[in-house]
Amino acid sequence: MTDAAFNTHPRAGTRIPAGGGRPWPRRRRRGLVNVLLTVAIAAVVISGIVATAVVVNNNVRAQQARLLIGVAENRIRQIYATLPQFDADMSGVVVTGMPSNAIQSQGGTDVIVTPWGGLIAAGGGATPGTGVASGNRFWIVVADLPEAACESIAQSFLNNNTVVGIQVLGDPTDTFTAMTTDAAIQAFDTPAEIQAGCDGGTDDRVGIVYRS
Repeated sequence: MTDAAFNTHPRAGTRIPAGGGRPWPRRRRRGLVNVLLTVAIAAVVISGIVATAVVVNNNVRAQQARLLIGVAENRIRQIYATLPQFDADMSGVVVTGMPSNAIQSQGGTDVIVTPWGGLIAAGGGATPGTGVASGNRFWIVVADLPEAACESIAQSFLNNNTVVGIQVLGDPTDTFTAMTTDAAIQAFDTPAEIQAGCDGGTDDRVGIVYRS
């Protein structure tokens, strides 16, 4: 390359390629690196805050859903305490005891919904989702739950002496079975079994069968 292809630095006589521009001072380059590192760290921190907020929000929603189930159970026990049997369909009965933000109108009928918008239904009998008049059993089903909520809600009913059994369904095509045998009652009586039943979607269901 000929001398014509170089420019001479006006102060130090440094020869640099023509059109190449002046090199950045070391202090300026170090400052740029620090800025980029600060931005990267801030992005990681913000991502962590967002992820934590999502987890906290889901935990709060799960607690709210659990409270709604408790309200429904207490409402049923109060209304049917002096009656000979539980009705096949009790979803409409428990609506009257619910907070207003948990009630939606669907097709002209008031229904109970979780913070995720899934239905909470109630009926008589030992098969969640299938209502029959019963003298000693009733059920509550919570639909369209995310996986973590399915697990935490179902596990909160373990070792509850008012509960006959719990079932969780992760596949929307699956159906609940009657909790009238030891096998059915014990199918989801440990945290590990519940975790295996709740899948990674947002359509998990939890069915709880209560004794009178």
